[in-house]
Amino acid sequence: MIEQDKAYAAGVMDSDGCFHILNRAGGRRMEAVVSVGMVYPDVLRWLQERWGGSTNKTKNGSWGFKYQWRIYGSDLDRFLVDVSPYLILKDNRCSLLMDFRSTIGVPGRHLSASVISTREKIHGDLKILNSPASF
Repeated sequence: MIEQDKAYAAGVMDSDGCFHILNRAGGRRMEAVVSVGMVYPDVLRWLQERWGGSTNKTKNGSWGFKYQWRIYGSDLDRFLVDVSPYLILKDNRCSLLMDFRSTIGVPGRHLSASVISTREKIHGDLKILNSPASF
């Protein structure tokens, strides 16, 4: 991966990307996700070709269609490391997701109270950063 690609992807994230944590199963399952939504799919396909993830297309009212790229799991880990040095506006969100991903352990094992508490704190901090009041 060339540095120019990493920097460009960071610019896309700073402008149109979202760093978030999905809270599923009543808080028993949390998942870190990065997504980008656009009305033209070219940039999203470019991201998918380089880092993986998935794209989808949905109806967008009278505008036609909208497209979304999402990445999670081990592909997300590599993406976060690649873009983090180049982020300007959302570097703190990226850091929080990296911290969250560092709490991932062996699948099927119960989480300690400390890990659960750490995840809940990161999730709360990220929700605050992503709220409209923080812009």
